[in-house]
Amino acid sequence: MRFGYPVSRPVIITLDRVTRPLEAKGRARNPSRRGRRCATTRPVSEEQHGGKVPPPLASVTAITPPADTRELVLRDRHLVRVRPLTATDRSIYERAVMDLSPRSRYLRFFAPIPRLSERLLDQMTQTDGDRHVAYVALTADGSTAVGVVRYVLRADDPNEGEVAIAVADDWQRLGLGGQLLRQTIEHAHLAGLDSLTASTLRENAGAVGLLQASGFSATGASGPYAEHRVLLRH
Repeated sequence: MRFGYPVSRPVIITLDRVTRPLEAKGRARNPSRRGRRCATTRPVSEEQHGGKVPPPLASVTAITPPADTRELVLRDRHLVRVRPLTATDRSIYERAVMDLSPRSRYLRFFAPIPRLSERLLDQMTQTDGDRHVAYVALTADGSTAVGVVRYVLRADDPNEGEVAIAVADDWQRLGLGGQLLRQTIEHAHLAGLDSLTASTLRENAGAVGLLQASGFSATGASGPYAEHRVLLRH
């Protein structure tokens, strides 16, 4: 499951998608949002996994996860650990993206992507927990990324975020995408955003279904692209 902007537009950042560039670092915050954002980023809990999904590892559940990590149990009883995505995840993120099948990368980036540029890797992994919030879902042993979800505030409307999500092919249909997206919607709501939007390829029925199941509604379409939105404040 993956959706995002076509690479013909300026790109910035997830296993999940490409979005518009982040605003200039010195941008003043919208006063209407001041006081509505969380004091800290709360941890929240969708790329082709190299090989089959490993069996549940009883031994790794004894590992004490960091305080900012959330554990999720999937439909097949596998455990994944979700934590904020940071610049130190550059290698694991790149490996996860490149392990995607050509079809999955096309659905993710709206075009064939033989490799990720250094600039794109920077943009995808350099998060700030405020304008660019991203989380990575890892196998229980922490060695492999199986999902990434994020939202980035729009440059023209800081009260609205553009969301993106992707799940490794072998880890789809286990409930991971839905859990990641619901947690991200909750985070954005608590952060004071008014709405989240998402762009998909119209042919990507899986992504469209995931968005609809999470409360998004279709708002329009242009050529091969479809737009979706969920209101966080009514």
